[in-house]
Amino acid sequence: MIISTYRAGRAGTAGTATTVADDGCRLPTVVLCARGATDPAGRRLCESIAGRLAMRRPELTVEVGYIDVQEPQIGDLVRHLTGARHRPVVVVPLLLSSGRHIAVDIAQAVADNPLAVSTGPLGPDPIVTAAVVDRLVAAGARSGDGVVLSVTGASDQRGRDDAETVVDAVRHLWAGPVVAAYGAGVGGAVAALRAGGVDRVGIAAYVVAAGEEYYRLWAAGADIVTKPLGVDSKIVSVVEQRFAAGAWRLAKRGVLDRQHPAATGIATVGHRPVPPPVSEPTRPLATLAPA
Repeated sequence: MIISTYRAGRAGTAGTATTVADDGCRLPTVVLCARGATDPAGRRLCESIAGRLAMRRPELTVEVGYIDVQEPQIGDLVRHLTGARHRPVVVVPLLLSSGRHIAVDIAQAVADNPLAVSTGPLGPDPIVTAAVVDRLVAAGARSGDGVVLSVTGASDQRGRDDAETVVDAVRHLWAGPVVAAYGAGVGGAVAALRAGGVDRVGIAAYVVAAGEEYYRLWAAGADIVTKPLGVDSKIVSVVEQRFAAGAWRLAKRGVLDRQHPAATGIATVGHRPVPPPVSEPTRPLATLAPA
């Protein structure tokens, strides 16, 4: 099994020594977990997030594992780190919504392992919502434009509930109708907004990395499509916060001291998004989903 280790912005191999804090306590390894994709660009983006986190937190060791398609598989990686290397591990999913991947695949990877914990998804989170609005503004969306939040990976009601929470949060920041759509329903959501009198419609891609589903958005008939959330400073900040929460759980198990910096550090974001000016309130249309 080939493992890429990210420390202070450089990639190494599996033979790198365990990171040790100044007080002699073991620092947990951060394992970023993505779904896996055949598109090389998706893997490069996950690796870029790992590198950005390693540069921001040089005392941490960061690894990347995958649920399927790519190697190393998340279960194999967790067993290797906690077994052969005897490192505590915090698995942070690079996923934006709850669902089977988190509740089953990732949960099984850390099950019955006292040195491993997994966290919740990156969203819903106010910082992620801010990143969505940032992407819309950067793509050229204007006040009054309709927005379709394109959600991938929401395979069950938990994921859809998370998506609805994000839609509600974006509506508080956006001066125009905002709806959610899932998978093949994006084109229909764009058409419904236009039929309701909205001149310009943008698709907010609620994904971390580009993949086949993302590229299909460009054929959905919208005026603009945002870039994936990707390597955004806000996303890295949320990863830091999820890691801190996971480290605290390890501390409660006695794996770390509760005063250990890894268990007490909280990421901060020094800026907020600048949404378009709010004009007259717009009555949101119903959230659309495929039949």
